[in-house]
Amino acid sequence: MIPSILGLVALAAAAQPADTGAGPRKALPERVPEPDRAPVTGEVPEAVLEVLRDDLVKRVGARRSAVKVVRAEEVVFSDGSLGCAQPGQMYTQATVPGYRVVLEHEGKEYDYRAARSGFFVLCERPRHAP
Repeated sequence: MIPSILGLVALAAAAQPADTGAGPRKALPERVPEPDRAPVTGEVPEAVLEVLRDDLVKRVGARRSAVKVVRAEEVVFSDGSLGCAQPGQMYTQATVPGYRVVLEHEGKEYDYRAARSGFFVLCERPRHAP
């Protein structure tokens, strides 16, 4: 005996649990909880970190041992400004693979942006973190 299509549809519908909406529902959180904010490190080549440390040492007259890496991550910047556009300057509108490195000296953080090509800038007024 071959079951009819209507019979199969009826069997499939009966096998599915009905959602009547009468059961208890979990309340949605007011906002999404923030993930743990552990420092990101290890994504930037040591040679790049050395160049940036050297620059900060020269800028502020720091001892090399007093400069700490707070954050070092590989990023793709949305344009040639590396997320640190200066008024009146023009930048390539292509994405730029590079690095964001935050160094700390005597409680002050210094936000460096570097392209893989070797260009870097100390970003004193970052537009946003990539």
